[in-house]
Amino acid sequence: NNVKIILICLLAAAITLPFMGRAENTAAGTPPSSENGAPAKPKKKGTSFMGDLASVDTNAMTLTVSNLTLSVTSDTVIKNRSRSATLADAAGLIGKPIRGTYKKSDDGKLVALTVHLNSSGGSKGGKKKKRAAAAPDTN
Repeated sequence: NNVKIILICLLAAAITLPFMGRAENTAAGTPPSSENGAPAKPKKKGTSFMGDLASVDTNAMTLTVSNLTLSVTSDTVIKNRSRSATLADAAGLIGKPIRGTYKKSDDGKLVALTVHLNSSGGSKGGKKKKRAAAAPDTN
């Protein structure tokens, strides 16, 4: 009977022990750390969007995709084929498909977190060209 109690206690300790370290980090207000001890980088999460770029206003720092008008901030990550880009770069792509993520701010604005220009939906290299068939060997 004592053996059963000891086994149950050991099992309970083994189950709860991994969570105790996380509770201490959360209670202290420190962000979780990565394996090398540095604070983990917070992930940008948000609502996904995809559509044709309707307009860009570089003065108001906004872009419109379908029926969404998104504010662009200094924290917004804009990429064009995996390279950094600017809102001015997007202005030349009106009518082209783009995608990204956004969040709703406390004042109700939709703030772009990420914007991916030239998102044709395919692979990075775009469409592959068909190779011409080799001429039959007549020898």
